[in-house]
Amino acid sequence: MTAFSERPGRPDLLVVTPMLFGSGGCAVYYTLLTKALVNCGYRVTVVSERLPRGASGLPGSEYIGLLTPRSSVELGVARNAPLYALNNLELLRLGHVTRRVMPRSVLIHTGLLNRAGPFRMYLPKYAQTCRDDGIKLVADARDNLLPEEQIPLLDCFDEVVCCSLNVVNRIEAGLAQRSAAHHIPVMFDLPKPDRERAARALARVGCHGPFLLYVGALKDDKGVSTILKSFHRLQDTDLAGYDLVLAGPMKRVRRESRALMKNTRVKRVGAVPHRVALGLMEEAACCVNVSPSEGMPRASLEAMGANGCVVLPPGIPEFEAHAPAAVCDPPTEAELSAHLTKLGREGWPRTTSYPLGEHAEDRVIPLYEQVLF
Repeated sequence: MTAFSERPGRPDLLVVTPMLFGSGGCAVYYTLLTKALVNCGYRVTVVSERLPRGASGLPGSEYIGLLTPRSSVELGVARNAPLYALNNLELLRLGHVTRRVMPRSVLIHTGLLNRAGPFRMYLPKYAQTCRDDGIKLVADARDNLLPEEQIPLLDCFDEVVCCSLNVVNRIEAGLAQRSAAHHIPVMFDLPKPDRERAARALARVGCHGPFLLYVGALKDDKGVSTILKSFHRLQDTDLAGYDLVLAGPMKRVRRESRALMKNTRVKRVGAVPHRVALGLMEEAACCVNVSPSEGMPRASLEAMGANGCVVLPPGIPEFEAHAPAAVCDPPTEAELSAHLTKLGREGWPRTTSYPLGEHAEDRVIPLYEQVLF
């Protein structure tokens, strides 16, 4: 890969994200976005986690490993909080990196502002440096995890990209300049599933029959505790013979959730590559997501494309408009267990009403071009 200092001209975009590799929604999104922009002829540099020795970034783009990795490793609260704080300190070097690269625009994932830390305090100074250098600064709001009282901090940015209508509404309510918020749908792509490795992952954890699937980080604020409690209720229903497969790294779950994971029918396959996750989706009876903090969950889009039978989280206008029957509202353990029982009795019907074409690359990239460049 050619270093940016050896390439002629000014880079178009600097992407700053806490993660780029793995099967998580954020990692897949930035991978797709970077590749699509590179294919359109743009020069992109990505700032994210430091890579293992021998690994490389994405073809056609420059990669700067600034942050200590924390995205795809098993972390409890005791380890996650210090690593987040360390990332915050490492981000204080972002001004130096930006002036070294000198892009036309910078796109920053707002997840880097979710918790208190020095980067929040540094952001106004960084924004002024970008303005002085003629660099456009764009926030990328991928979910609803930014605390309400911190939304005005986004006024430091020239523009704010929001991945869904619920995120737009929430961000606009806290911005001084509401016109800065732009809705750009999550880019959707469905590569060929790795069915062979998915089958091996299932066999490794002893899953040999029908199963329900959750794909994502194992965090209680992602609705994992609700899924576990509702699955416990299913042991006295027609679905008693089903397993629950959890595909994602362990993050922050309470003691009660950890205890429920000890159920022999709960199978943890851990963090798996993207194509393996898609293979699991194809095999699952139903893919479940009831996270209360989602903007537009990529795993749910992929599940509708790869499998078809899904349980979707509430509060997302696009889902409520196009696939209301799949939405679990309210997302309680009782409602979810009743919802799953009903779907099982109906033969796990496919959810085909959602317009996945709205998330196609040829529709989404022009919207990014308007905001970024």
